[in-house]
Amino acid sequence: VCAAVKSCPEVGAALISGHYPIVWAQSPKACAERAVLLEETAKRAALSLMLTPGLAPLSRAIIEKQR
Repeated sequence: VCAAVKSCPEVGAALISGHYPIVWAQSPKACAERAVLLEETAKRAALSLMLTPGLAPLSRAIIEKQR
């Protein structure tokens, strides 16, 4: 977790297998907002996998292009 925070502090959230979601920010309000966004993102990812089993992850090139 610490490595993720140090390498991507601007992300502000992480899903960790077998663990609870973690968010970090400058204020409690910002943490709460990030937690809501993280939950919604996870929900949409789960629904995508249910609708399209075997859905491949985005390529690294697409992820980097969005930064």
